[in-house]
Amino acid sequence: MALHNRLGIEGEELACRMLQEKGYVILERNWVYRNKEIDIICQDHRMLVFVEVKTRTANTPFSTYMAVDEQKIWNIVYAANAYIKLRKLRMKVRYDVVAAVFDQGEWSLKHMKSAFCPPIMKDTFRRNRPYNRGGFRIKNQSKKRKL
Repeated sequence: MALHNRLGIEGEELACRMLQEKGYVILERNWVYRNKEIDIICQDHRMLVFVEVKTRTANTPFSTYMAVDEQKIWNIVYAANAYIKLRKLRMKVRYDVVAAVFDQGEWSLKHMKSAFCPPIMKDTFRRNRPYNRGGFRIKNQSKKRKL
């Protein structure tokens, strides 16, 4: 296994332990939905938390948080929506990022709570179900009434 893969696995393991020490309950690890992966799904009291773990070495030229770009956020939120729908959950949701940095044999972990807000996604589970601004379903208007 390549060094970066081993570092990634170890970084996720350390992030899991850190979250458990903080009192989080780990529900899932490496949960995949349609090739979109969520590293850690856990519960913090009554909050459902989706965690992205970014592992880097100290000599990486950019921040670990910069690695969570717009596309990655979209993938996380898409998979999170699927998880919530499949499990039929009704909880508040938060998206966190854990940065695991390996420097000269030492690990440092930083946990950023509410790292990003989910974007408004047009292409999720309401794809073919039009709703108006009030959240009410729009009836099929293709049938015209005859006067």
